[in-house]
Amino acid sequence: MAFVGEWIEREEDKKYIASKGFTYITGKEMTDAGLGVIDRERDIILVPRGGGGLDMPESYGLYLDGFLIDMEGHKRNEGTRFKNNLKVHWYITWIGVPKTWFEANCSVDKLKQVITEAFTAYAYIDLKASQVLEVTVDISVDPVEKLK
Repeated sequence: MAFVGEWIEREEDKKYIASKGFTYITGKEMTDAGLGVIDRERDIILVPRGGGGLDMPESYGLYLDGFLIDMEGHKRNEGTRFKNNLKVHWYITWIGVPKTWFEANCSVDKLKQVITEAFTAYAYIDLKASQVLEVTVDISVDPVEKLK
């Protein structure tokens, strides 16, 4: 199964997201995740955590292999969905993982592959495949230990 973009509206889905430890960038527990991409078969979830605007990065949470990974990045669009020539470019500028992620010898390559898959799926939320000409995900950093 692949990633599916969906509105996280059902109470059991909200509780499931909250059980993974997702928080908003303010630190508040995420109880209504809203929009996200989920690969239910592999138990991987990507949700926005807030932020963005002007030159501020957007913040995202990724649940993978039992770890909650934080990311920041920017999104840039070119073209328009109305002309079926939309190009979506993601630039991931920071990846924070718990210390235990490093201790478990998790794969950086796998992490980057999953991030690419998740953000590619996220680009198609609320769009038809014919409206999107291209999606790129540029991950210019390696994961670092997050403070919390």
